[in-house]
Amino acid sequence: MLEELAAAGVDFERFRRCNRTITASGSPSGTGVAWFKDTGGNVLSVSQT
Repeated sequence: MLEELAAAGVDFERFRRCNRTITASGSPSGTGVAWFKDTGGNVLSVSQT
């Protein structure tokens, strides 16, 4: 699913936490997570296990 969103042009957010950047490729727990903003500026997330 994350690959499909990226292919559709979704820009993912990146966050700094614990001296590492958390991106769509994975979270500290190893779950695939992506954060992005909707047209209203709200941050949404999807996860892929």
